[in-house]
Amino acid sequence: SSQISNEMYRTINTALFGEAPGVYGPSLEDINDHSDVPAWLQTTFLESLFGEGSQTQVDWANFSENKSYEGAVTIGSFNRILLVRVTCKHWDSSATLGGLVTAPKRLAGGKEALSALDLHPEEDKSQRCVAGTNLSTADWQDSCFDWDTGLSYDSSGGFSMLYNPMEGRDNFTAKLQVMQNASLFDVSLSSVVVDFMVYNINQDMFLHYALVFTFDFAGNVELKKEARAFNLNVFNKNVSKYLILFVLKLVCLGMLAMFLLLELWHMYDSGIQVHFRRSGSVTEMVSILISLIVLLTYWWIESIPAYTNFKFEDLEGDNPDLIAQAYGELCSIALTVQVHSYFIAINLAVVSLRTMMLVGRLHSDLGLVLEVIAVSSPSMIAFSVMFMTLQLGFVFMGFLAFGAGYTGMESISLCFYENFAMLAGKENFNQLEAADPILGPLFYCVFFIGFYMVMINIFVTLLMNGYDIVDFDIKKRRDLGEQDRNPFVLLYTELKSDAVGGLIKYGSTVLKLAGRCFAPIIVSIKACFFCQLPSFLDSRSRTGKPSQASVAMRSANEKKGEIMTTQAQMDEKLRKTKIEFATMVVFMAVWTSFLALQSRGFLTYYSMQATLGLATDTKTFERISDFRDVETWADESIVGLYSSPICATTDNETGEYALRDTQCSNANDSQQILNQLNTWNVGFLNTTFVRLTIQPACYVRNLDPRWGAGFPIMRQTLEEECSSQSCIDTLLEYECYTPDGKLLNSETLAGQEMNLTVEMPAPAVFGLVQPGELGPFRELGGIAVSLGVTKEQCQDVLRWLSQEGWFSHSSASMVFDWITYNGNTDMFTHSVVEFNLKSTGIMTTSASASSFPLNVDAGGGFYLESRIMCLILMASYVCLLLYHIVEMGKTIQDELARCLATDTNFITGFFTQFWNVVDSLSLSFSVATFVIFMMYIFDSFRVEYWLSMDDQNKYVVPNDLAKQYDMELAIEPIRYLEDDWYFFMEFENLSSLYDAFKLSSAMNSIFIAVKTIKIVNRLPFMKIFAATLSNGKARIGYFLFVINQLMMGFGLTILVIFGTKDMQFSTLVDTLGTLNSWLCGTFNLDALLEDNTGIAVLIFALFIGIFRFALVNIFLATQLNTFAYNAGQRDIALAKQQRKETAVRLVEYNCKEGKDILKGDIAVMRREADDEVIVSDILDPVGLAAKAGIQPGFIVFKVNRQRDEWRKGIDDIIEEGMIPDKEGFIRIIFQEPQKRLLLNRCLKACMLSRKSKDKNTGSETAASNMKPTVRNFWKRHGAIAEIELLTRNPPEEEEAGGTVQTDDLDDEDEDTKAKDALEKDDPKNPKAPRIRAKRRLDGLLFSRWAHSKPPKDSLDEKTNSTASIFIPESANPVEPDELAHADIKQEGWDIYEMQDRVEHLPISGQEVWLDCLVSSVEVQSGDDSMIADLLRTTGMQATGNEPTGPQLDRLVRFYRRIDEVLKILESKSSKMYYQYLQLESLHRQEQLRNQNTVLHDYVCELEKEFTAISGKIHEYRTKKELMLTKLAGLLDNEYSRMDPATQEAANDAAPEQAGS
Repeated sequence: SSQISNEMYRTINTALFGEAPGVYGPSLEDINDHSDVPAWLQTTFLESLFGEGSQTQVDWANFSENKSYEGAVTIGSFNRILLVRVTCKHWDSSATLGGLVTAPKRLAGGKEALSALDLHPEEDKSQRCVAGTNLSTADWQDSCFDWDTGLSYDSSGGFSMLYNPMEGRDNFTAKLQVMQNASLFDVSLSSVVVDFMVYNINQDMFLHYALVFTFDFAGNVELKKEARAFNLNVFNKNVSKYLILFVLKLVCLGMLAMFLLLELWHMYDSGIQVHFRRSGSVTEMVSILISLIVLLTYWWIESIPAYTNFKFEDLEGDNPDLIAQAYGELCSIALTVQVHSYFIAINLAVVSLRTMMLVGRLHSDLGLVLEVIAVSSPSMIAFSVMFMTLQLGFVFMGFLAFGAGYTGMESISLCFYENFAMLAGKENFNQLEAADPILGPLFYCVFFIGFYMVMINIFVTLLMNGYDIVDFDIKKRRDLGEQDRNPFVLLYTELKSDAVGGLIKYGSTVLKLAGRCFAPIIVSIKACFFCQLPSFLDSRSRTGKPSQASVAMRSANEKKGEIMTTQAQMDEKLRKTKIEFATMVVFMAVWTSFLALQSRGFLTYYSMQATLGLATDTKTFERISDFRDVETWADESIVGLYSSPICATTDNETGEYALRDTQCSNANDSQQILNQLNTWNVGFLNTTFVRLTIQPACYVRNLDPRWGAGFPIMRQTLEEECSSQSCIDTLLEYECYTPDGKLLNSETLAGQEMNLTVEMPAPAVFGLVQPGELGPFRELGGIAVSLGVTKEQCQDVLRWLSQEGWFSHSSASMVFDWITYNGNTDMFTHSVVEFNLKSTGIMTTSASASSFPLNVDAGGGFYLESRIMCLILMASYVCLLLYHIVEMGKTIQDELARCLATDTNFITGFFTQFWNVVDSLSLSFSVATFVIFMMYIFDSFRVEYWLSMDDQNKYVVPNDLAKQYDMELAIEPIRYLEDDWYFFMEFENLSSLYDAFKLSSAMNSIFIAVKTIKIVNRLPFMKIFAATLSNGKARIGYFLFVINQLMMGFGLTILVIFGTKDMQFSTLVDTLGTLNSWLCGTFNLDALLEDNTGIAVLIFALFIGIFRFALVNIFLATQLNTFAYNAGQRDIALAKQQRKETAVRLVEYNCKEGKDILKGDIAVMRREADDEVIVSDILDPVGLAAKAGIQPGFIVFKVNRQRDEWRKGIDDIIEEGMIPDKEGFIRIIFQEPQKRLLLNRCLKACMLSRKSKDKNTGSETAASNMKPTVRNFWKRHGAIAEIELLTRNPPEEEEAGGTVQTDDLDDEDEDTKAKDALEKDDPKNPKAPRIRAKRRLDGLLFSRWAHSKPPKDSLDEKTNSTASIFIPESANPVEPDELAHADIKQEGWDIYEMQDRVEHLPISGQEVWLDCLVSSVEVQSGDDSMIADLLRTTGMQATGNEPTGPQLDRLVRFYRRIDEVLKILESKSSKMYYQYLQLESLHRQEQLRNQNTVLHDYVCELEKEFTAISGKIHEYRTKKELMLTKLAGLLDNEYSRMDPATQEAANDAAPEQAGS
């Protein structure tokens, strides 16, 4: 729809802004004042309006008897103008104040201009009439104009006039005159709107076009164009394409309803607040609501009465009110559809963002962009505030400084756009300098320095930082086991789990059934083409196990893989790579040399321009908009090609010919007319120099009762360009007519001789030719016309075609082509100029030329040597191509063998590898190029054709071809024309074949280069680039997908908004191409700025900010991080390899039966200077050490992976220190001693010669002065080493403590695990030291108690000597901020004194963590002194003297920096320690909480039980007393009173006795 409306818009623009034929009035660019508007309307606009009107009236009158078509006018042949409206708005006036009271009245209001689209109180709304009008007469309305909103443009008010073009040219002129007489174009004019409604029946499209002229206070005029397209037939379900659109709307509405229900369910399930706190939920809801609004408004727009009730008769009646109402309804629909398109654009943008968010959830790399932006958003918001503040300053500076002299900064919005355009690469230095010679260069330089070099780089830094954070987080999640699934697999899994899964399930069942039915065919194909055995012949199908052959092949491949890992095989592989690289370099050199010689470079380009430029490099060609312009161009340019004829005359006696400027005729066998182009290019055919091919357009009657009244005919010819494909089939399928109603078919277009005034070299026949026959361009069919060989003949033919009406919309396409030959370059050139008229009225033009040689091995003058060289290079190319074919065959064979061995599919196994696909494509293009070139070389016409001016030696068409194309006999005059048609066909075929060769060569060159890169990447120094692409290809693919998806949404949004008025955005392909050009810094926003400056600037700024500055730099960050990682890994690997190769060597001794082999191979000694063990002598010259290159002086670095244990305090190192491992081997790593230059040795000798004054001190004194270092002290007294020593030789008190704890544990039933562990901790158990060390480390690392369990007196800090949570004062001394000089110089430090102090210090958890951290770093580095090597510099080399002065200051500064580094490590260790203490505390709190809960329940139960027991005790005690009393009464009456029962009976008997 956008493309169609844009083509209609451009057609109207061309008619209005171009030069009207025969009229010399002002153009739109010439309107500078209010008085120029009526002059333009009466001249240029009137001619544009009625330029095609008379022809259309005649055509439609002949086509139909309907009288309503009389006077109808069109623009671009197919766009009918229904009505024209002119709306004027005027300023109101008020009295001038102040000292100018005698001056004329001024314009009212404070605005600089009155918009034509709004209502204003400053308007003059008083009635305007022609002077002298009598308002009492009946016809006063014809001379007066009332201010009205209903009839005005967009109901914005004004004085309006409606005009129907069917009323004629004079009526329009008269109405304009009335408007002028009524003073509607006077000095108070503020705006004029000239709008009209256009209808195109071929596309079912209406277009409301408007020209808005606005006049401001300063006297300037601003012109703005508006275009609004709509389709009143879009809801007609009887049309198939509209029915499909309706069904799609229903489907989208159903899906949106489902999405809305899901969102409502989520809101109900989790709550509104919780739901909208989720990331992306707001965007999803907004997207769904806007989509629903857009779809529902379609039905609301359909309910507008004009969509169903509009009739063209409403615009053609006699009632002006009804006409105004009908026209107003159409304009209202156009405005509604335009507003609706804005909602569609917003909807597309939001949907694109929502899609991007949803896709980002499928894979972490797909959501990388959004995550980076989210992480960087706080910093970017702050940066944006600063950026926009500074940007506004430059905007206002540009507006104030350059607004008056530079149109690009004439407004604030344009200044904003100009600044962003400068950031995107726009060059405007000259314009700024012209506007202000001083401030212009200053503004330009400061802006680029401040923004482009500073601000943008800050922005990039923020993005890089955000990317690093996100990338680290992704890697961390993946390291923890959180792996991303393939998005396609994930989508498939999700689809299987929902309703669609049922369809997939049943569909898979059907496919399985079909697979079983077609299984025999598939098995046969696999067996024949892919060498796969059928399952019933495979032993594995019967036994369930792999066949012996496959097992053997797999075993062979595994052994081969093991062998390939050897160094010799690696060297062989590298040698083969170098051979392949050299072969590819030679192959590429041969190919490029061949192409350079064969194509001839610039000579080919200049040959094409010399023949084509004469016809296309003209202003007439650039202004072509219809076939009338084509006629004008042909009369000028095509006729101009005949302006330099020359006669080639043959001498009958000698047979030689000469060129003379004499009269000649092609009818004479000894003469030939040659038309020269730029001196050296000649047309050599006998009857035709330029051929014209016409494809007629087919028109059918419009039988639709609703739309037929607007357009009686419809063009049925295909919308595609007929110049490149046949459109003749339409004439056979439909009953076709010409635009004037004449029947059009093969009979009416049968061959007829043209009525010409000039004699042609052959009979001039005009007739329709079917596709595949001689004559038309590329044998596509149509009408082939010869323009002759002279200027007069060409002019006469063009005149006749014009008279017959073919330079009109009766033609669908025209093609002019001609063939020339250049003897200097020995090349033929086929030039083609094509014109196609589309059904929208737009004319498309194209011009091309192709130069190609016919001589390959002979002729051509000084090009003979280059042709021979081309043949030699082609032979070399074929040899190299055969080599590559053989190599590809070997690759395929190896892959087939692997597939047979592993029982995998060959196709999937081979083509899933990227380089196999590249090799296949490269080889395919190489073979195709060779085949096409051979086809060109051995083409029969190229081989046999001979260019000669002598009629006796000319090339003769073979008889079989003459019969095939039904050519006349050679004696017939028309045979000369048929021969030329044949030559045109053959040269077209050769040109197409040579163009195919060039295209294939271009693709071949690309793939050869890619294949060369493939081999280059195998070289060691290029592997890092291949690794970068290989490791980052997945993220690159995902990132490109996200960028293209976002650009697609951006492009659709711009397409909907600006597609009608800007050709750059008329189609989605053009839109994406334009956006990519924006991304590269090339842009032209003139049409967008003219349409809507605010939206254009906003979209451009967003695009540049998002794509050019954000996404491009994030994409760059992916490559930088990948390259940096690979570079780091490469450097580490190279360093390790060099160190391994040059410094470290391993020798393995088998000592299962003793150390005789070792003792007989080398002798070692301890070097007193540094306590290192070195090789003193090589005892066996052919032993293991000698074979490994070990020499005297090599350092014994490690023995069985141990660095120091085997040599501490041991005299006989080989016998006592070197102990075989459990396998009976002693593996010794020797380190090559550092090589010193002679100068270094001299300096070392000089330094050693400066000895201490006390030369006679003993060994004890020397040892006492030894300072502790990492090598001689700290590695043996670290936390890990001390723990290991203590666990191997536990002190007696620790063993006793352990026994006590064991007893305690035996008394506690719940601590059975600890008891089992201690039972394993038996001195006789070989694993006991390891168990003790692990238990001790667990206590120090993960607990506040060194033994993982608090002692009984742990609450007493005074007695808790093992609590490591309390850092001893000696372990954490209060240090000053800066290290003292004495500490740095280690004054007073002694190794033995330090050892005593360290041994008395308790081991803390922080110390163990620090030791583990350093040990881990050393293990990873493979070197026990990596940290020392890292921190050591050349300035730290010992000089033999105590550092003083500047040297001491440098050393102090260095150690202070080192101290900061070590504090960082200590802080890291402390952090880890306290984190585990926190975890332990939380764990113990949870344990205590659980224990308290159990204890509380236990106490409650005890209370209940205690209460019950207490009650029973009291009851039993009462019973006991009662029983004792009764027992006492029975024994003695004296005690009977103690019985309560007896006492109670006595008390009852006392009153009775008293009464008696």
